[in-house]
Amino acid sequence: VKGGTYYPITVKKHLRAQAIAEENRLPCVYLVDSGGAYLPRQDDVFPDREHFGRIFFNQANMSAAGIPQIAVVMGSCTAGGAYVPAMSD
Repeated sequence: VKGGTYYPITVKKHLRAQAIAEENRLPCVYLVDSGGAYLPRQDDVFPDREHFGRIFFNQANMSAAGIPQIAVVMGSCTAGGAYVPAMSD
C-alpha cells in the first residue's frame, strides 16, 4: 500500500514490535520493501518521542546489546526505508 511507506500507525506498530523483541531478547527480522515515510503525512510521522527516527535508535541499541537485527530486502528501499537494512547486522 502506497509503496510500503510508513504512516504514523506503521511507526507505532514497528516500535511496539521492537519493544517486545528487546524485552524478550528476540532477534528482529525486518521484511523491507519501503519508500520511507509517506510524504503527505510526514508531519505526523516525526512529531514526538515515538517518531520514525526512534526505529533506528532502537535498532542501534539492540544491536549493541547483542540482539540480532536482520533485514530481508524484498523490493526497493528508498529514503528512510534504506536505513533499516543498512543498520542491520
